[in-house]
Amino acid sequence: WKRIYSEWFPATGYEHSGGPEIELYPNEGLCPSDDDYRCEVWIPIIKK
Repeated sequence: WKRIYSEWFPATGYEHSGGPEIELYPNEGLCPSDDDYRCEVWIPIIKK
């Protein structure tokens, strides 16, 4: 989250649109240290 707000938003020309944020963990049951583990962060955005 910190990198999204401090690095990605300033570098892309987008900003948060004010909607809800979602964290998705599609590989339920895997450990975060597993090589094929992944999660997704969905943030509603708008162009500045």
